[in-house]
Amino acid sequence: AASLHVFRLNGDDGSIDQDIPMPEIGGGYFQGYGGAVDSMNNFWFITYDTDQLVKVDYETLDYDIYPVQPGCPYGFAIDSLDRPWTGDFCSGSGYFDPLTQQWTVLNGMLGYGLQEDDEGVMWLATFSPPGLRGIDVATNQEIKWIHLPTNSSRGVSVDWEGYVWFVDMETSAWKVDTDAETWESYSGLNGPYTYSDMTGHGLNLVSGGIPQG
Repeated sequence: AASLHVFRLNGDDGSIDQDIPMPEIGGGYFQGYGGAVDSMNNFWFITYDTDQLVKVDYETLDYDIYPVQPGCPYGFAIDSLDRPWTGDFCSGSGYFDPLTQQWTVLNGMLGYGLQEDDEGVMWLATFSPPGLRGIDVATNQEIKWIHLPTNSSRGVSVDWEGYVWFVDMETSAWKVDTDAETWESYSGLNGPYTYSDMTGHGLNLVSGGIPQG
């Protein structure tokens, strides 16, 4: 039977350093769908079709598989507390605590892409109405919901100046000042699409690094 594989690549030349087959993960069309690393360099990802959360240990390359809460897991991020989050568009977004191995589901918090800012707020791309919904990662409480004048939503990422970017899968990317609740839009795009860390801010959040380039 076909097996999902996780590849660890050489950062200098892109060659494959490790090939990790996972025969337990099969079936479905998308399989692995969204991934991120935690502060210990462990790699986490979810499967879209089979509702599984997978952790690959950085040192040993062993992996553990956990069930995802029933729903529609989509966007994926690691928060500043090293907890994997998933945006869910039919049940409720939530996060997994690696210490207790339990999920916390935020019922009614429906959305797609998501990412935490430097103030401890997880921003979730919502679709009804479209916009950004802020969740305090320490308390699970909603901070605010910023509605945007578009008809769709997909990805969220934070830039190095603290602005939250939102793409709508139509023609626009939105640069949002979440404090002032104002924004600029950039149109002329063709179906802009992402559901994970498009700026590198999520990696910086868990690594304590600084932007390079």
